[in-house]
Amino acid sequence: FPLSKNVKVSSAIWFVEGLLQGLGWAPCAVLLKKWFPPSQMGRWWSVLSSSGNIAGAVSPFLFTSLSTVWNWKFNFYLFGSATVFVGVSVFIHHERFPL
Repeated sequence: FPLSKNVKVSSAIWFVEGLLQGLGWAPCAVLLKKWFPPSQMGRWWSVLSSSGNIAGAVSPFLFTSLSTVWNWKFNFYLFGSATVFVGVSVFIHHERFPL
């Protein structure tokens, strides 16, 4: 987003990003099914879904407050870098099955 100066390009990037996020739900369902018994599946699915909603509710306030300190483009790089760091950490330390 910070590199785009055109609204149509930003919208296309946002659309593709949403599609890619949607692809993550199926692996999450498989992971929950493998890690937890059926009696707990609903609880952990609600935790997963709620965490996404909470992050979606909190991040605009966090982004706005950080934008008063830094440039808004820097915040995109900051949040993107943090996302890549967490993703790589999960990829490295993730266990296929819980202990």
